[in-house]
Amino acid sequence: MIKCEMHHSGAGNREGELLSNWLPILTWLPAYQRSWLRDDIIAGFTIWAVIVPLAMACAVLVGVEPIVGLYTLPLAMLCYAIFGGTRLHVVGADTAVAVLSGSLIAYLAAAGGEAAALAVILALMAGVIYLIFFLLKMGWIADLIPEPVLKGFIEGVVWLTILKQLNALLGLGLVDAPSEFHLLLLASAKQLPDAHLMTALMGLSCIAVLFLLRWFVPRVPGSIVVLVVTILIVWLAGLDDLGVAVLGEVSGGFPDLTLPFTVGLDHVFALVPGALAVVVLGFTKSLAALKRAAEETGEVIEPNRELLAIGASTIGAGLSGGYPPAGSLTATTVGIASGSRSQMASL
Repeated sequence: MIKCEMHHSGAGNREGELLSNWLPILTWLPAYQRSWLRDDIIAGFTIWAVIVPLAMACAVLVGVEPIVGLYTLPLAMLCYAIFGGTRLHVVGADTAVAVLSGSLIAYLAAAGGEAAALAVILALMAGVIYLIFFLLKMGWIADLIPEPVLKGFIEGVVWLTILKQLNALLGLGLVDAPSEFHLLLLASAKQLPDAHLMTALMGLSCIAVLFLLRWFVPRVPGSIVVLVVTILIVWLAGLDDLGVAVLGEVSGGFPDLTLPFTVGLDHVFALVPGALAVVVLGFTKSLAALKRAAEETGEVIEPNRELLAIGASTIGAGLSGGYPPAGSLTATTVGIASGSRSQMASL
């Protein structure tokens, strides 16, 4: 555990402890050891290679442009580094929260709402609910979802996410793919004979290389290797001109840091129950990542303080034009495996 010695007395001591409890960065940053910087830089690059594609993929699940995934990350990760109570926990995109958010947004978008604006409102609303729960000391809300139910839900989301990625991974050419699991499974199976051979070979080869690298050289950041090598292969060989499915050009530019006042009050009120569900699910998923980080460091998780940290991260994501984030078990695990030492890796 990182400790920062403070040489004050009386009221100054109490004020310092209170401030460091609300802003843990005031504790870990002054105590940061320069020898950790190399490990944190390597872990930071590895987390980047995993969390950026994940955030863009989750943006598609939410129903917004891939660039919104990039808008979601910076302020969310910065806010957690400031307010978060664990050194190795990474906040970012989460597929379960993205699927839930996407279902809420799709319903209201069908009634005339703008998906990107609804995602921002949902993030801001969820962030405010997190902070309200923090003030009410409601860290126990994670117990509302029994662990077997949560595991079943997560498993279902994993398989639904895999199915949704098969279209691009294999070049199936599905148009207006159904969202229901069994219908999507049947539609994908019917399209398998028409899969694009070059796209399928590229996609399956990437997965095989990831497994091989993890098996034989686990310390090598396989995600970065695969990301860089595939970009070079597609670019040098012109595989996109041969029909290989690529993400294509992502709209650039900084996010519009303004609130979406165009969203009607009826849509805002309609999002309230969904925002509550996003908070309960998001906090429960975050605790899974927090527990993984705490196992590595021996830190004690304080659920109420984490409500503040994740709430601040969620508001940060909304203010930068993103969708609701959560603690990322994938990014946290990758960061630990690549040698992360502190929140400097996220920064």
